[in-house]
Amino acid sequence: MLSVLFITLREALEASLVVGIILAYIAKTSDSKEKKNVWLGVLGGAIFSFVFAYFFQKYVGEFEGVYEQIYEGTTMLVASLLVSWMLYWMITNRKNFKSNMENKVSGHISNNSRFGIFFLSFVAVMREGVEAAMFLQGAKIEFGVQGMEMIYGTILGIAGAVLVAWLVLKGILKFSLKYFFNVSAALLIIFAADLFVNGILELMEAAGV
Repeated sequence: MLSVLFITLREALEASLVVGIILAYIAKTSDSKEKKNVWLGVLGGAIFSFVFAYFFQKYVGEFEGVYEQIYEGTTMLVASLLVSWMLYWMITNRKNFKSNMENKVSGHISNNSRFGIFFLSFVAVMREGVEAAMFLQGAKIEFGVQGMEMIYGTILGIAGAVLVAWLVLKGILKFSLKYFFNVSAALLIIFAADLFVNGILELMEAAGV
């Protein structure tokens, strides 16, 4: 369950911080009515993520024999590549991430684009949710996480992320998010490497190598 908790905590924390940045900027510079579009985006992104995760978990993995090996190997490879891409994007964009996000919000407010505000928060939640679903499927295959462990770990991870993000953005909790993301990035690199190696082995086994 710890792998599930860690994955959902990290992904949900990133989404929560993005949404927090959007809400904080709107509170300082614009009509609070814009917040409604942010929350609609969050709701839409969450619904999309859960629907994607449900169908991905329920229907995609129903294979047997060599097809199961191909599915598991491919899923682990895709998950490892997603982790690697996410880490690369985070490293190259994190310095200017907050200012870039605020500039996007400012542009949408200036253009009176309610859909733009909605879309920013929708994408923030949807992207992290889809990534989490892929990573969790990889963890399910690699570590054998099943049933209630998956559910409890996901719920605790999301709840913990929302609470931490709220405390940090309110200034109640002071700790280094940079340190947290650096440590979690190192753990994810190990996770991605493990998924990649085992994905290759599964495909080799399926090919009879």
